[in-house]
Amino acid sequence: MSRLTNSHTDDQNGRGVVPELEPRGDARKAELDPAEESVEAPDALLETIVDRIPAGLIVAAAPSGRITRINDQARAVLGAVPLAQSVSDYSAYAGFRRDGSPLQPHEWPLARAVAGETIEREQIEFVRADGTRVLLEVSATPVRDRRGDIIAAVCLFGDVTEREHQERMAREFTTNAAHELRTPLAAIVSAVDVLQAGAKDLPHERDRFLAHIEREADRLSRLTRSLLVLARAQRRTEAARLEVVELCSLLGDVVAELRTAPGVDVQLRCEPQVAALANRDLTEQAVANLVANAARYTARGR
Repeated sequence: MSRLTNSHTDDQNGRGVVPELEPRGDARKAELDPAEESVEAPDALLETIVDRIPAGLIVAAAPSGRITRINDQARAVLGAVPLAQSVSDYSAYAGFRRDGSPLQPHEWPLARAVAGETIEREQIEFVRADGTRVLLEVSATPVRDRRGDIIAAVCLFGDVTEREHQERMAREFTTNAAHELRTPLAAIVSAVDVLQAGAKDLPHERDRFLAHIEREADRLSRLTRSLLVLARAQRRTEAARLEVVELCSLLGDVVAELRTAPGVDVQLRCEPQVAALANRDLTEQAVANLVANAARYTARGR
């Protein structure tokens, strides 16, 4: 049986060296040198990573609550407010829950995390030094060592003011659209019911209710088109489409569809040949909303 041997040499200290691996080891070391240089200062690298996190980050020691780290994004979100040195300094901050009640110093998410609580995506209205308010979405959690003792707490937060504004606009749009569509639909259904009840056999009544259905269907079509344009405009996907709009004609259409309380007189005064450079559908919808609100809260008069 042949004996397998490893070809190697011994250095002066008697250590085994595999000659053919020496160049490879040197080459590998050369490849790693740039990476090693980048992690020579782990604290500096960690600081760089923390500052690049796309969210505000604050770290507090436990149990003292002393702030040990705050990144650039946190400073940008909070604005020019004096930065707290510990969670006990939160008494200098003004923050409110979504129901409008103020936060006490021990109720801020980071302070609660130092005490052992985990907070996920809690929304807080924060008042900056200039008086402006931003809506923050905050998460915080305690950091424990191997024995389970809390040694720190980490808080992450972001400014969701614009997102909340967009969501509120979407909710209001849905509510308003449902309200606006309900009126012409109800009028059409009512006219159809009258026709089916016998008005269709009376030529004069039939023509009157058919004209009413046609008018409400046209109104429904314009309203639907306006709502779609408005939805795209709110999403900033609607290109500006301007045209010369004759205001007397537009106002006349709005008044013709207006429903008022008995005894309320609607007067329209418009200089002839007055026009505006606008989107007709959106302009009509805006004017119709204003006039409808006026009519809704006018019990008598004009």
